[in-house]
Amino acid sequence: PGGARYRFRRYGRFRFSPSDGALSRLPHEDYFQNADINRVTGGIIRKFAPLLDTTFGNRFLHELIRFDFAQFPIEDAAQLTEDWEVQAHLIRVTADLSEEGHPTPEGIHRDGAAFVTVRLAELVNAEGGEVSIYDDDRQFLTGFRLEKVLDSYLFDDAILWHAAEPIRPAAPAHGALRSILTFDYHFPLVAPPSESGEKP
Repeated sequence: PGGARYRFRRYGRFRFSPSDGALSRLPHEDYFQNADINRVTGGIIRKFAPLLDTTFGNRFLHELIRFDFAQFPIEDAAQLTEDWEVQAHLIRVTADLSEEGHPTPEGIHRDGAAFVTVRLAELVNAEGGEVSIYDDDRQFLTGFRLEKVLDSYLFDDAILWHAAEPIRPAAPAHGALRSILTFDYHFPLVAPPSESGEKP
């Protein structure tokens, strides 16, 4: 947003079968969120670089997708047997003395999924980055900080909102970075955005 160069992303899509845990790669597509859940980039078709082939094929990543799904409080029989779409996002935020890094420049928002998991992948010389969780009325519920690699949180995206504070260098002589791995679990599969920027 605003021409800032502190946030970098790769993005990919999987088809996930909960009945047998099978995962398959879906074609790369543009990314879209509705404006009512993201006030900065909602309503805009965004183009991200795809995940690397080695990332798509990473067995540990596959196990994380399966593990996270098993934690969700799913009661709908169809959701336990029919396919889901899992959108995987690798997001790196950097900061230096001239510019803070904003993990969520849109502020309080939703991803537009059924469930979301967020996992810390890397944290170097970074202060800040506190995560805040809000109820359906955007009233603050709790806050915490991801500090160790694989520190994680998951939530029901249909009833909760979330945001993360900016990061800045802990030691001013060096830059800071914070990388996360996010899985957005969608049911049913997501229809591609149209050229007008609207969901069909």
